[in-house]
Amino acid sequence: MYQTDDGCLNPPGDETRVNSHEPHRGVDMQRGVNVLALVKENERYVFLYDEESAATLLRTLGKYAGDRELSFSWYDAAVLSQKVRRLSREAKAQADTLEELDR
Repeated sequence: MYQTDDGCLNPPGDETRVNSHEPHRGVDMQRGVNVLALVKENERYVFLYDEESAATLLRTLGKYAGDRELSFSWYDAAVLSQKVRRLSREAKAQADTLEELDR
């Protein structure tokens, strides 16, 4: 398995969203961790990220696509980038809905 300096492990295959709850100053806050995975030939690319690190992940996808030693292509980067953006939109919509319910 290949690991980069920014903590990403080798990366369109499967994605899931895992949510955990942490109390913070008396308020129950929800933190989401996204898992984005790609299995290609004998390489496995798995990315764990939260909403705050989505932009960093998008840059990492570009770095991987530009690395000729990996089978990760620009097409793979584009597909996974679309998934990251879709999950970000869904998370924002969910947060907006929860905020409306709290009013």
